[in-house]
Amino acid sequence: MAGGRPVSGSSLLDLPAGLGQRAESVRFDVLNADRSFAFTATQAEASVATVSWDANATTNRTLRGVNFGPRDAARIDPTVHRLAPFWVLDDGTQWQQGLYLFSSPEFPRLAGQTFLRSDLYDQSVILAQPRESSYSLGPYSQILPALLALAAEVGIGAQQIAVDALSPATTGSAPYTKPAGTTRADVMADLCAAAGMYPPYFDNQGNLRLRSVPNPLSSAAPDVAYSTGPSSRIVRDSIVTANNLATAPNRYLVIGSTSSSAEVTGYFDVPANAPHSFERRGFRVVKRVDAQGAADSEACRVAAQAAYATDFDAYDEVRYVTAPDPRADGFQITNFLGTNYREQSWQLPLAPGGQMPHVARKVYQP
Repeated sequence: MAGGRPVSGSSLLDLPAGLGQRAESVRFDVLNADRSFAFTATQAEASVATVSWDANATTNRTLRGVNFGPRDAARIDPTVHRLAPFWVLDDGTQWQQGLYLFSSPEFPRLAGQTFLRSDLYDQSVILAQPRESSYSLGPYSQILPALLALAAEVGIGAQQIAVDALSPATTGSAPYTKPAGTTRADVMADLCAAAGMYPPYFDNQGNLRLRSVPNPLSSAAPDVAYSTGPSSRIVRDSIVTANNLATAPNRYLVIGSTSSSAEVTGYFDVPANAPHSFERRGFRVVKRVDAQGAADSEACRVAAQAAYATDFDAYDEVRYVTAPDPRADGFQITNFLGTNYREQSWQLPLAPGGQMPHVARKVYQP
Protein backbone atom coordinates (compact mmCIF):
# COMPACT_ATOMS: atom_id res chain seq x y z
CA MET A 1 0.00 0.00 0.00
CA ALA A 2 1.05 3.58 -0.49
CA GLY A 3 2.59 5.49 2.38
CA GLY A 4 0.93 7.89 4.79
CA ARG A 5 0.70 11.63 4.70
CA PRO A 6 3.57 13.52 3.04
CA VAL A 7 5.94 15.60 5.14
CA SER A 8 7.12 19.05 4.10
CA GLY A 9 10.62 18.85 2.67
CA SER A 10 11.44 22.54 2.43
CA SER A 11 11.71 25.26 5.07
CA LEU A 12 10.91 27.79 2.34
CA LEU A 13 7.21 27.03 2.82
CA ASP A 14 7.37 28.33 6.38
CA LEU A 15 8.41 31.81 5.24
CA PRO A 16 11.31 32.07 7.72
CA ALA A 17 12.23 35.53 8.97
CA GLY A 18 14.99 37.12 6.90
CA LEU A 19 14.00 35.38 3.65
CA GLY A 20 13.73 38.16 1.12
CA GLN A 21 12.05 36.20 -1.65
CA ARG A 22 11.54 32.77 -3.12
CA ALA A 23 10.76 31.50 -6.58
CA GLU A 24 7.90 29.09 -7.18
CA SER A 25 5.92 27.76 -10.13
CA VAL A 26 3.22 25.23 -11.02
CA ARG A 27 3.78 22.33 -13.43
CA PHE A 28 1.01 20.27 -15.03
CA ASP A 29 1.87 16.64 -15.80
CA VAL A 30 -0.46 14.61 -17.99
CA LEU A 31 -0.74 10.96 -16.92
CA ASN A 32 -2.18 7.88 -18.57
CA ALA A 33 -5.11 5.98 -17.08
CA ASP A 34 -2.65 3.67 -15.26
CA ARG A 35 -1.01 6.80 -13.73
CA SER A 36 2.15 6.41 -15.80
CA PHE A 37 3.70 9.67 -17.06
CA ALA A 38 2.63 10.77 -20.54
CA PHE A 39 4.02 14.31 -20.94
CA THR A 40 4.20 17.72 -19.30
CA ALA A 41 1.77 20.33 -20.60
CA THR A 42 3.67 23.30 -22.01
CA GLN A 43 0.73 25.57 -22.85
CA ALA A 44 -1.32 25.35 -19.64
CA GLU A 45 -2.77 28.76 -18.75
CA ALA A 46 -3.42 28.69 -15.02
CA SER A 47 -3.54 32.33 -13.92
CA VAL A 48 -7.07 31.82 -12.50
CA ALA A 49 -6.83 28.08 -11.77
CA THR A 50 -7.87 26.96 -8.28
CA VAL A 51 -7.79 23.66 -6.41
CA SER A 52 -10.71 23.47 -3.97
CA TRP A 53 -11.30 21.06 -1.10
CA ASP A 54 -14.62 20.70 0.72
CA ALA A 55 -14.98 18.00 3.38
CA ASN A 56 -18.75 17.73 2.90
CA ALA A 57 -18.97 17.85 -0.89
CA THR A 58 -19.82 14.70 -2.86
CA THR A 59 -16.64 15.30 -4.84
CA ASN A 60 -14.22 16.64 -2.23
CA ARG A 61 -11.58 18.06 -4.54
CA THR A 62 -11.98 20.00 -7.79
CA LEU A 63 -9.69 21.86 -10.16
CA ARG A 64 -11.13 24.74 -12.15
CA GLY A 65 -9.77 27.41 -14.44
CA VAL A 66 -7.03 25.59 -16.39
CA ASN A 67 -7.00 26.21 -20.16
CA PHE A 68 -4.71 24.51 -22.67
CA GLY A 69 -3.24 25.88 -25.87
CA PRO A 70 -3.45 24.15 -29.28
CA ARG A 71 -0.33 22.01 -28.86
CA ASP A 72 -1.50 20.53 -25.56
CA ALA A 73 -5.11 20.29 -26.77
CA ALA A 74 -3.97 18.10 -29.66
CA ARG A 75 -2.15 15.69 -27.32
CA ILE A 76 -4.61 15.44 -24.43
CA ASP A 77 -7.30 12.77 -24.65
CA PRO A 78 -9.81 13.70 -21.90
CA THR A 79 -11.30 10.19 -21.91
CA VAL A 80 -8.10 8.48 -20.76
CA HIS A 81 -5.69 11.13 -19.53
CA ARG A 82 -5.40 12.46 -15.98
CA LEU A 83 -3.92 15.76 -14.82
CA ALA A 84 -1.46 16.09 -11.92
CA PRO A 85 -0.47 19.65 -10.91
CA PHE A 86 2.76 20.14 -8.97
CA TRP A 87 3.73 23.17 -6.90
CA VAL A 88 7.50 23.60 -7.33
CA LEU A 89 9.91 25.72 -5.24
CA ASP A 90 13.26 27.04 -6.36
CA ASP A 91 15.14 24.57 -4.13
CA GLY A 92 13.70 21.69 -6.19
CA THR A 93 11.09 20.46 -3.72
CA GLN A 94 7.61 19.91 -5.09
CA TRP A 95 4.12 19.06 -3.87
CA GLN A 96 1.55 17.27 -5.97
CA GLN A 97 -1.89 18.87 -5.76
CA GLY A 98 -4.09 15.88 -6.52
CA LEU A 99 -4.92 13.70 -9.51
CA TYR A 100 -7.84 14.78 -11.68
CA LEU A 101 -10.18 13.48 -14.36
CA PHE A 102 -11.48 15.78 -17.09
CA SER A 103 -15.17 16.68 -16.95
CA SER A 104 -17.26 18.12 -19.81
CA PRO A 105 -14.26 19.26 -21.88
CA GLU A 106 -14.80 21.98 -24.47
CA PHE A 107 -12.70 22.65 -27.58
CA PRO A 108 -13.14 26.28 -28.62
CA ARG A 109 -11.80 27.09 -32.07
CA LEU A 110 -10.14 30.50 -32.23
CA ALA A 111 -8.28 31.97 -35.20
CA GLY A 112 -8.19 28.56 -36.84
CA GLN A 113 -6.66 26.80 -33.80
CA THR A 114 -8.31 24.43 -31.32
CA PHE A 115 -7.93 24.98 -27.57
CA LEU A 116 -9.06 22.89 -24.58
CA ARG A 117 -10.86 24.00 -21.44
CA SER A 118 -12.44 21.84 -18.78
CA ASP A 119 -13.25 21.57 -15.12
CA LEU A 120 -11.59 18.58 -13.45
CA TYR A 121 -12.60 16.37 -10.52
CA ASP A 122 -10.69 13.99 -8.32
CA GLN A 123 -11.12 10.22 -8.49
CA SER A 124 -14.02 10.13 -6.04
CA VAL A 125 -16.28 10.15 -9.11
CA ILE A 126 -15.04 6.59 -9.76
CA LEU A 127 -16.32 5.42 -6.36
CA ALA A 128 -19.58 7.35 -6.80
CA GLN A 129 -20.86 4.94 -9.48
CA PRO A 130 -23.65 2.48 -8.49
CA ARG A 131 -22.76 -1.16 -8.06
CA GLU A 132 -24.50 -3.52 -10.50
CA SER A 133 -25.38 -6.04 -7.79
CA SER A 134 -26.28 -6.09 -4.13
CA TYR A 135 -23.52 -5.99 -1.53
CA SER A 136 -23.29 -8.06 1.62
CA LEU A 137 -20.86 -8.91 4.40
CA GLY A 138 -21.30 -11.71 6.89
CA PRO A 139 -21.38 -11.14 10.65
CA TYR A 140 -18.11 -10.04 12.26
CA SER A 141 -16.39 -9.41 8.94
CA GLN A 142 -13.13 -7.45 9.00
CA ILE A 143 -13.65 -3.96 7.60
CA LEU A 144 -10.23 -3.23 6.06
CA PRO A 145 -10.25 -6.18 3.61
CA ALA A 146 -13.81 -5.22 2.62
CA LEU A 147 -12.72 -1.65 1.85
CA LEU A 148 -9.76 -2.86 -0.21
CA ALA A 149 -11.98 -5.26 -2.16
CA LEU A 150 -14.48 -2.50 -2.98
CA ALA A 151 -11.67 -0.30 -4.27
CA ALA A 152 -10.25 -3.18 -6.32
CA GLU A 153 -13.62 -3.57 -8.08
CA VAL A 154 -12.90 -0.31 -9.91
CA GLY A 155 -9.18 -0.88 -10.46
CA ILE A 156 -7.80 0.91 -7.40
CA GLY A 157 -5.08 -1.45 -6.22
CA ALA A 158 -3.20 -1.61 -2.93
CA GLN A 159 -0.34 0.49 -4.34
CA GLN A 160 -2.82 3.36 -4.79
CA ILE A 161 -4.20 3.20 -1.24
CA ALA A 162 -2.75 4.90 1.85
CA VAL A 163 -3.85 3.41 5.16
CA ASP A 164 -3.22 5.42 8.34
CA ALA A 165 -3.53 3.79 11.78
CA LEU A 166 -6.54 1.63 10.94
CA SER A 167 -7.94 -0.38 13.84
CA PRO A 168 -8.83 -4.08 13.30
CA ALA A 169 -12.54 -3.27 13.36
CA THR A 170 -15.24 -5.74 12.33
CA THR A 171 -18.90 -5.51 11.46
CA GLY A 172 -21.57 -6.57 13.95
CA SER A 173 -23.49 -9.77 14.55
CA ALA A 174 -25.97 -8.98 11.77
CA PRO A 175 -25.12 -9.28 8.06
CA TYR A 176 -24.35 -5.96 6.41
CA THR A 177 -26.33 -5.61 3.18
CA LYS A 178 -27.00 -2.93 0.58
CA PRO A 179 -29.19 -3.27 -2.52
CA ALA A 180 -28.00 -3.10 -6.13
CA GLY A 181 -27.56 0.50 -7.24
CA THR A 182 -25.87 1.60 -4.01
CA THR A 183 -22.62 3.42 -4.79
CA ARG A 184 -19.29 2.10 -3.59
CA ALA A 185 -18.69 5.47 -1.96
CA ASP A 186 -21.80 5.04 0.20
CA VAL A 187 -20.90 1.47 1.20
CA MET A 188 -17.32 2.46 2.03
CA ALA A 189 -18.50 5.50 4.02
CA ASP A 190 -20.77 3.23 6.07
CA LEU A 191 -17.95 0.82 6.83
CA CYS A 192 -15.52 3.63 7.62
CA ALA A 193 -18.03 5.18 10.03
CA ALA A 194 -18.45 1.82 11.81
CA ALA A 195 -14.65 1.66 12.23
CA GLY A 196 -14.32 5.22 13.56
CA MET A 197 -12.66 6.51 10.39
CA TYR A 198 -12.98 9.49 8.10
CA PRO A 199 -14.98 8.84 4.93
CA PRO A 200 -12.75 7.55 2.09
CA TYR A 201 -11.08 10.35 0.14
CA PHE A 202 -8.27 10.96 -2.32
CA ASP A 203 -5.19 12.85 -1.14
CA ASN A 204 -2.64 15.13 -2.78
CA GLN A 205 -0.77 12.15 -4.26
CA GLY A 206 -3.95 10.83 -5.83
CA ASN A 207 -4.06 7.89 -3.40
CA LEU A 208 -7.24 6.64 -1.79
CA ARG A 209 -6.84 7.54 1.89
CA LEU A 210 -8.27 5.33 4.65
CA ARG A 211 -7.62 7.19 7.88
CA SER A 212 -8.77 6.78 11.47
CA VAL A 213 -10.09 9.88 13.21
CA PRO A 214 -7.46 11.00 15.77
CA ASN A 215 -8.67 10.77 19.35
CA PRO A 216 -8.34 13.16 20.99
CA LEU A 217 -7.99 15.58 18.11
CA SER A 218 -6.98 18.37 20.48
CA SER A 219 -3.60 16.74 21.15
CA ALA A 220 -3.01 15.04 17.79
CA ALA A 221 0.06 15.98 15.77
CA PRO A 222 -1.07 18.69 13.30
CA ASP A 223 -0.49 18.38 9.57
CA VAL A 224 0.35 22.09 9.35
CA ALA A 225 0.53 25.00 11.80
CA TYR A 226 -0.23 28.69 11.35
CA SER A 227 0.90 31.29 13.86
CA THR A 228 1.54 35.00 14.16
CA GLY A 229 4.96 36.63 14.09
CA PRO A 230 7.60 37.54 11.51
CA SER A 231 7.21 34.28 9.55
CA SER A 232 3.40 34.13 9.70
CA ARG A 233 1.60 32.94 6.57
CA ILE A 234 -1.70 34.49 7.74
CA VAL A 235 -2.87 37.53 5.79
CA ARG A 236 -3.28 40.49 8.11
CA ASP A 237 -6.85 41.30 9.26
CA SER A 238 -8.28 38.21 7.52
CA ILE A 239 -9.36 36.25 10.64
CA VAL A 240 -13.10 35.93 11.29
CA THR A 241 -14.61 33.73 14.02
CA ALA A 242 -18.21 32.51 14.06
CA ASN A 243 -20.34 29.72 15.50
CA ASN A 244 -23.18 27.39 14.54
CA LEU A 245 -25.19 27.74 17.74
CA ALA A 246 -28.54 27.10 16.03
CA THR A 247 -27.61 23.73 14.54
CA ALA A 248 -24.58 22.33 16.38
CA PRO A 249 -25.50 18.96 18.03
CA ASN A 250 -24.28 18.14 21.53
CA ARG A 251 -25.11 14.42 21.37
CA TYR A 252 -24.27 12.04 18.51
CA LEU A 253 -26.42 8.90 18.57
CA VAL A 254 -25.30 5.96 16.41
CA ILE A 255 -27.76 3.14 15.73
CA GLY A 256 -26.72 -0.27 14.43
CA SER A 257 -28.37 -3.69 14.31
CA THR A 258 -27.73 -7.26 15.42
CA SER A 259 -28.46 -10.68 13.93
CA SER A 260 -31.74 -10.75 15.87
CA SER A 261 -32.71 -7.45 14.24
CA ALA A 262 -32.46 -5.76 17.63
CA GLU A 263 -30.90 -2.34 17.61
CA VAL A 264 -27.54 -1.60 19.16
CA THR A 265 -26.83 1.99 20.05
CA GLY A 266 -24.06 4.13 21.37
CA TYR A 267 -23.63 7.84 21.79
CA PHE A 268 -21.04 10.51 22.33
CA ASP A 269 -21.74 13.72 24.21
CA VAL A 270 -19.90 16.90 23.38
CA PRO A 271 -17.52 17.63 26.28
CA ALA A 272 -18.86 19.83 29.06
CA ASN A 273 -16.30 22.55 28.32
CA ALA A 274 -17.78 23.11 24.83
CA PRO A 275 -19.99 26.21 24.59
CA HIS A 276 -22.90 24.21 23.12
CA SER A 277 -22.67 21.24 25.52
CA PHE A 278 -25.67 19.92 27.44
CA GLU A 279 -24.12 21.27 30.61
CA ARG A 280 -24.01 24.79 29.10
CA ARG A 281 -27.26 24.83 27.12
CA GLY A 282 -29.42 22.72 29.41
CA PHE A 283 -30.98 20.56 26.69
CA ARG A 284 -29.94 17.95 24.16
CA VAL A 285 -29.50 18.62 20.47
CA VAL A 286 -29.25 15.09 19.06
CA LYS A 287 -27.88 14.05 15.69
CA ARG A 288 -28.75 10.51 14.61
CA VAL A 289 -26.25 8.50 12.59
CA ASP A 290 -27.13 5.07 11.16
CA ALA A 291 -24.23 2.61 11.08
CA GLN A 292 -25.49 -0.80 9.99
CA GLY A 293 -21.98 -2.24 10.17
CA ALA A 294 -21.32 -1.30 13.82
CA ALA A 295 -20.51 -4.46 15.80
CA ASP A 296 -21.85 -3.55 19.25
CA SER A 297 -22.59 -0.66 21.57
CA GLU A 298 -18.89 0.16 21.95
CA ALA A 299 -18.43 0.25 18.17
CA CYS A 300 -21.46 2.55 18.01
CA ARG A 301 -19.85 4.82 20.60
CA VAL A 302 -16.59 4.94 18.62
CA ALA A 303 -18.55 5.72 15.47
CA ALA A 304 -20.43 8.45 17.34
CA GLN A 305 -17.20 10.09 18.42
CA ALA A 306 -15.89 9.90 14.86
CA ALA A 307 -19.11 11.49 13.62
CA TYR A 308 -18.58 14.35 16.05
CA ALA A 309 -14.97 14.82 14.97
CA THR A 310 -15.93 15.09 11.29
CA ASP A 311 -19.25 16.93 11.54
CA PHE A 312 -19.60 20.16 9.56
CA ASP A 313 -22.03 21.38 12.24
CA ALA A 314 -19.30 21.62 14.90
CA TYR A 315 -19.78 24.74 16.99
CA ASP A 316 -16.75 27.01 16.51
CA GLU A 317 -15.64 28.13 13.06
CA VAL A 318 -12.70 30.26 12.02
CA ARG A 319 -12.19 31.72 8.57
CA TYR A 320 -8.82 33.08 7.58
CA VAL A 321 -6.59 33.69 4.56
CA THR A 322 -2.98 32.61 4.13
CA ALA A 323 -0.30 32.75 1.51
CA PRO A 324 -0.68 29.76 -0.87
CA ASP A 325 0.30 26.60 1.00
CA PRO A 326 0.66 23.44 -1.12
CA ARG A 327 0.83 21.30 2.02
CA ALA A 328 -2.96 21.59 2.39
CA ASP A 329 -4.75 18.26 1.98
CA GLY A 330 -8.03 16.58 2.87
CA PHE A 331 -9.33 16.23 6.45
CA GLN A 332 -6.25 17.95 7.79
CA ILE A 333 -5.59 18.81 11.39
CA THR A 334 -4.47 22.43 11.45
CA ASN A 335 -2.91 24.04 14.48
CA PHE A 336 -4.24 27.59 14.21
CA LEU A 337 -2.75 30.07 16.70
CA GLY A 338 -1.96 27.26 19.12
CA THR A 339 -5.25 25.30 18.93
CA ASN A 340 -6.02 22.24 16.81
CA TYR A 341 -8.80 22.59 14.24
CA ARG A 342 -9.94 20.40 11.36
CA GLU A 343 -10.02 22.03 7.97
CA GLN A 344 -13.51 22.19 6.53
CA SER A 345 -12.59 23.71 3.18
CA TRP A 346 -9.85 25.63 1.38
CA GLN A 347 -9.12 27.06 -2.06
CA LEU A 348 -5.54 27.02 -3.33
CA PRO A 349 -4.82 29.33 -6.30
CA LEU A 350 -2.35 27.67 -8.67
CA ALA A 351 -0.58 30.95 -9.28
CA PRO A 352 2.21 32.16 -6.98
CA GLY A 353 1.42 35.39 -5.17
CA GLY A 354 -2.28 34.66 -4.66
CA GLN A 355 -4.23 34.23 -1.44
CA MET A 356 -5.65 31.03 0.02
CA PRO A 357 -8.92 31.19 2.03
CA HIS A 358 -9.59 28.54 4.70
CA VAL A 359 -12.57 27.47 6.82
CA ALA A 360 -11.76 25.39 9.90
CA ARG A 361 -13.86 23.94 12.74
CA LYS A 362 -12.81 23.36 16.33
CA VAL A 363 -13.59 20.03 17.96
CA TYR A 364 -13.66 20.17 21.77
CA GLN A 365 -12.16 17.35 23.77
CA PRO A 366 -12.42 16.60 27.51
